[in-house]
Amino acid sequence: MVEEEADGALPVVELKTLRLGFNSMQGFITKNRSFKVMGRIGEKVVVLIDTGAEENFLSRGLAQQLKLTIEESPFLVEVGTRHTSRSLGIYPRVELEIQGATIVQPFS
Repeated sequence: MVEEEADGALPVVELKTLRLGFNSMQGFITKNRSFKVMGRIGEKVVVLIDTGAEENFLSRGLAQQLKLTIEESPFLVEVGTRHTSRSLGIYPRVELEIQGATIVQPFS
């Protein structure tokens, strides 16, 4: 979340930019580098595994639904189309279960 300055203007902040493949965002299979599996993060979720991704991403709606705590550190995410989306920060310890294995990782 970004706070306004006293005069109502938003501060200018240089943000880190991460890149996410366009097809990863859309959920398509990409040249044998990504696939979908069922998993659990408190409830059943569809997990897109992209072996070329730099980070783990989680939808804001799911994070809010699961009441996950965010560490605010905004940055930009750039997809293959050069479109950018702003992330509010990191969910530092997300427990993802896939096929009986529990993985604890930070998610953006």
